[in-house]
Parts: sequence; structure tokens; C-alpha cells
Amino acid sequence: MSETIDGTIDRFAERMVVIKTEHNEELFWPIKNLPAELTVGARVKLTLSTAENGAAEKEVLAKKMLNDILHVEPTRDDR
Repeated sequence: MSETIDGTIDRFAERMVVIKTEHNEELFWPIKNLPAELTVGARVKLTLSTAENGAAEKEVLAKKMLNDILHVEPTRDDR
């Protein structure tokens, strides 16, 4: 099982970036683990999953992302 949180890059603080969530919570993330092109105001999506379910969850996430890109409604098996 995985959880996804939507957020926005709020500010850079020393070696961390502050991500403000949709619930107005602040998460601190190491700048070195971010894509270089991110700037203040960029929208991000954080996903937390267990190691045991990682491979299966990556497949489901990949299908969901492709369906979103292609504007395809997911089938019952893709959920």
C-alpha cells in the first residue's frame, strides 16, 4: 500500500527544501534528492510505500501515470 501527498515547494532552507502540503503541513526534504529544475512554487507529488510492495506498487503507479497522460479511463484491474 502507498500513500501520496501533493505539495508545493515553499522555500529552500540551507540543505533542505520545505514542501508545503495541501493540508498546510511542512515537510523537509534534502535538496540533494530533488530534480535540479525544481524552483519555489513548483508542484510536487510525494509517494510513500513499503519495501515489500514496491515492485507491484511501481507497476500500478506507472499504469496510472500512463492512463493520466493518455487520458484513458483505468480498467478494474488497474486500480
